[in-house]
Amino acid sequence: MRGSDTQSSQLILGERVRFETLVSDLSAQFITLPPEKVDHAIEQALERVREFFQCERCGLMALSADRKSVFITHISYAEGVEPISKDINLAEIWPAVYRRIVLQGIPNFMASLRDLPAEQETDRRTYIATGVRSALALPLFVAEGVRYIIAIQALLEERNWPEEYLPRLRLLGELFVNALERRDADEALRESETRLRLATDAAGAGLWSMDLATSQVWVTDRLRKLLHFAEDLPLNLQSFMDRIHPDDRDLVNDAVQQSLSSGNEFHVDYRIVNRDGDIRWIAARGCPESGAKRGLGRLTGISTDATERKRAEAEAQRHFQELAHLSRVAAMGELTASLAHELNQPLGAILRNVEAAELILQTDTPDLEELRAIVSDIHKDDERAGKVIDRLRMLLKRHNIGSASLVLGPLVEEVVSLVHSNAVDRRIRLEVDVPADLPPVCGDRVQLEQVLLNLIMNAMDAVDHAFDAGRCVVICARETGDGVVEVMVSDSGAGIAPESMGRLFEPFFTTKASGMGMGLAISRTIIEAHGGKIRAENNAAGGAMFRFTLKTAAGGARIE
Repeated sequence: MRGSDTQSSQLILGERVRFETLVSDLSAQFITLPPEKVDHAIEQALERVREFFQCERCGLMALSADRKSVFITHISYAEGVEPISKDINLAEIWPAVYRRIVLQGIPNFMASLRDLPAEQETDRRTYIATGVRSALALPLFVAEGVRYIIAIQALLEERNWPEEYLPRLRLLGELFVNALERRDADEALRESETRLRLATDAAGAGLWSMDLATSQVWVTDRLRKLLHFAEDLPLNLQSFMDRIHPDDRDLVNDAVQQSLSSGNEFHVDYRIVNRDGDIRWIAARGCPESGAKRGLGRLTGISTDATERKRAEAEAQRHFQELAHLSRVAAMGELTASLAHELNQPLGAILRNVEAAELILQTDTPDLEELRAIVSDIHKDDERAGKVIDRLRMLLKRHNIGSASLVLGPLVEEVVSLVHSNAVDRRIRLEVDVPADLPPVCGDRVQLEQVLLNLIMNAMDAVDHAFDAGRCVVICARETGDGVVEVMVSDSGAGIAPESMGRLFEPFFTTKASGMGMGLAISRTIIEAHGGKIRAENNAAGGAMFRFTLKTAAGGARIE
């Protein structure tokens, strides 16, 4: 149960971090979005929100002047879903939803039609008629009250709606509204700035703007409080830099300078040190206005308190390391018999040499040359056994993730040596083709060995039922150009079933009767954390192939 709870906690934390990142990425797009790109950007944002919640409809609706009907302004449908009418008389066909959203200004959650009380029969019939099984409707406010609504609907299956997502979803909705108002008129732009400030304050965020000519900085009240600046304190660039943690100042300065020189937006996470010594994380995103390259204009952006997100990321990383360690231990458990055989060979040879040496020493004139040869053999066998133990110790012990310049050839050889005896016992031929002149890659040695070990053991399992002549696993690597090396592990098994291909890297999905379904999910996380990609495919001649890419090392010492 403890392992299951750890996995469940990791997945929940991972989902929260992924949603925070999604909203942060989308929010940055709407800060200075050109009017002609507003509609397309909102459609794309709704598409990503719909995909995150795994639902079939996600739309933005505007309330009519009489506040009884809504008009769908933007919407995203899942593939195959029929469009619905853009004009909806909300008060008539969804009266309960209308009362909550428009009259009371509170979100409406519907997890299951079974939960609806009898007095909401009209709403129930409308849900059934439109194919809705679960729904979330979130009101968005402007000065006069509710003006827009974000609606997310699930048609295929029921689902719950975690309330912790609402503040960020509301912030995203307010950013949609702001973009639409900016597109329509300058007057709407001035009003939307107030709404955006209120929305960001409610979500724990703040706006800022810096005059590039004077270095004077304007911030919202929320950001001033977040950074612990006094209300009457004039702010400038130096005020901000003094509050940033000394170790992060160069990072922030480099991000700003690169943005000014390129004209592109920047995003940077940094720590601040408040006067009471409290350290908090700030996520800042911004972009320069016209004239920035000449030191004119302004640099504007949004900052949020990212402390909880950073803590969640650290916790998720800790859980991942624990899960990865357990996966390595499980893999070693599967190889116990073959590894014991691997150790017994040098240990048995040492014993036989010791027995031979004892017999020689019992003679009146011991042959010293023969004894020297025996001692040399014992030394070699001891080193051989020591290397096996060292490889086991490296994979089994807990360690902090690091990055170094690694030569792939020796790394692959170490993993192959661990599974060699197991492959011999199962009559599986291992072929290795890793050119010696491949450039080194950048990564964590133990994590990359774990990926290779998992892929090779999966490939060996895949060929277990093949004829002896066809029981083969091939490990090869090639430089693909653009600073990338690709590693391939292929087998001569039955291949991957079409219905399994799209789910191979999902957590807890497995095609093995005794598998946990975490090996490939962990491998994907490791490779993506290294800046690479991993994918699976079937070979034309039969069997399956798994490929993953790694970036070549820009510099640093080679570690064999």
